[in-house]
This record gives sequence, structure tokens and C-alpha cells, in this order.
Amino acid sequence: MEVSLKEYVEALMKAHHLIDDKRFEALETLVEAKEKGLREALSVAKQNEDRWRDSANEWRAAMTDREMNFFPRAMGYMVGGIAIVSFLFSVFSYISR
Repeated sequence: MEVSLKEYVEALMKAHHLIDDKRFEALETLVEAKEKGLREALSVAKQNEDRWRDSANEWRAAMTDREMNFFPRAMGYMVGGIAIVSFLFSVFSYISR
């Protein structure tokens, strides 16, 4: 069985095209799978980011409430000063009897 050079080259090219097509299909499948995985990972990351932001906002609100409920430092100094003055006044009034 003799095959002409043209038939041999055409058969060889056809075989290489089939191999290339299979490789391309395999790469396409791989890329699609990776893209799907990346989309899922991105979705999970966005959900985690949203939860983190909600948590951070909740913490920030709690800190703001805490600051509003704390006794201000200046008020504490004033109350302490008044307490010391009233204590000294009561001591002097007790001594002067």
C-alpha cells in the first residue's frame, strides 16, 4: 500500500488538528472550571466583607454609645473638686465648733 506524500501530509495534519482540538477543549474546560471557582470564591469573599463591615459598624456604634454614656473627664474633675471643697468645708466647720 503506497501513500502519496500529499495524502501522508494531509493525514498527519488532520491528526495534529484533532490533537490540537482535544487540547483546546481540555483547556477550555479547565478555564471554565477555574473561572467558576473564582466566581464562587469572589462571592464568598464579598459575603465575608459584608459581614465584617456590619460587625465593624456594630462595634463602632457600641463604642459611640459607650462614649456617650461615660462620665466626661472634665465633669469628673469638677465633681472631684466639689467633693474635696465640701469635705474641707465640713472639716473646718467641725473644727470651728
